[in-house]
Amino acid sequence: MNVYEIRRALLAQLIEKRFDGNQADFARASGISPTYVTRMLKDETSPSRKRIGEGLARQIEDRLNLPALWLDTPRERANLDVHAAEPPPSAYPGQGASGGGQPAQAAISTGRDAGTPVTAVARLTDDGFFEQLPFDGRQADGWVPALTGNAAYALRVKGDSLAPAIENGQYLIVLPGAEPHPGERIVVSFKDGRKAILKLLFRRADTLAVTRLAGGIQQTLEREDLAYVHAVFGLVEASRWWRDRA
Repeated sequence: MNVYEIRRALLAQLIEKRFDGNQADFARASGISPTYVTRMLKDETSPSRKRIGEGLARQIEDRLNLPALWLDTPRERANLDVHAAEPPPSAYPGQGASGGGQPAQAAISTGRDAGTPVTAVARLTDDGFFEQLPFDGRQADGWVPALTGNAAYALRVKGDSLAPAIENGQYLIVLPGAEPHPGERIVVSFKDGRKAILKLLFRRADTLAVTRLAGGIQQTLEREDLAYVHAVFGLVEASRWWRDRA
């Protein structure tokens, strides 16, 4: 199951349990048109189906006061607690922190039970690559709040070469087990030791087509040259970091 199918399944359960199956009520709460909601819930085989993209998923979480990346995290139906974080009145359309019905750039849970470890510093270079610097004698240096699963890790960004897409001091949330999709950010590690944060354009059997976040022409990467490709699931601001989970 890819991330779009996960989002669709969880959205259907969210509407059923929190809004008693009323799509119109969900549409009003989330700031999405009822017609678009209907199309998001259609089966993958439907030609009129709309995928729930990164920005829309984060908007839903923000408006409904759900933890960051809640819609991307598979869970058993019996463990789906959609009422644990009911939205305050200010989270509804036109009144939220995002304002004007615009999608939120990040919706971050402050609960420390959802922490992701900061495992290294990503020191950016001018060409869009980065050097991954581990912490001396430590597996992690603090935590950031993001609900992404047990395998997730965070990188502390150092440098401005990817601004404004990614800014100095922000934390990059990376989920190794997720399959990245076209249009999403990825962390690429080359077998020669180089690493880069790129945008995936499309995939073929033996190659990946990518572009740099700061702009530039399309590049083709040979899969045989890559050690790994990890999906990026979001950014966390520096102010959200804490040293201990307890």
